[in-house]
Amino acid sequence: MSALTFPQALWQSLWQPLPIYQELKTRKGLSWIPFVLIMVAFCLVQTLYFNNVDWAWYQSQMLEPTLQSMPSKDRATVLAEMTMGRMLTAQLSIGLLGMLVANALMAFYLAKMTLVDDDNVQGFGDWFGLTWWCNLVVLVPSLVALVWVLFSSGEISPGAMSPLSLNRVLDLPVGHAGMGLAEALSLVLPWKIWLYYSGIRAWTRIAQGQALLIAALPAVVVYGCWGLFLLF
Repeated sequence: MSALTFPQALWQSLWQPLPIYQELKTRKGLSWIPFVLIMVAFCLVQTLYFNNVDWAWYQSQMLEPTLQSMPSKDRATVLAEMTMGRMLTAQLSIGLLGMLVANALMAFYLAKMTLVDDDNVQGFGDWFGLTWWCNLVVLVPSLVALVWVLFSSGEISPGAMSPLSLNRVLDLPVGHAGMGLAEALSLVLPWKIWLYYSGIRAWTRIAQGQALLIAALPAVVVYGCWGLFLLF
């Protein structure tokens, strides 16, 4: 960044994103920094958790309840195969791939929705880069999770990896129909929507109300449909 060092730019992008995003519009190739930070933070949290948790406790409390429909002899075999290493590998693979796919879908959505601005020249690659800047907000719960897990051992709830999810407030147990939605809904979601709104405003001439609608619509649709599915 011209006037700021990268650490300052990363920090300012969370609180005063507009000038940072405006500069990113003309400066390409800078999105690898938030990309690496987000991916590394995710891997650190997952690795620390699975290396610190009491695995026997995790199997009995977190894995076994999900296998209740299996015959007991098959359940024991499956549990024995669910080693810590395999679970960690699965979590890392699913999590990293999930972030890539989610950001790619968001970038495709933004590239299409912002075509309403005739002067918009930003393509899929540009918006894909911006998604990583907008997702820097996930570093906040990641840092909280790192501290939580680092100073814990034994019977550590998986909730330690998502300390700012709605389920930390609701405390829905494993097996509850709404647990997945409550875990997925983060308390920093409004912050992320605001960052997307700021990005749209910085890169296009789209009006405030329309920009806010574009920024919020994916979350409203995804979580709204999820909630309706649970209700009906």
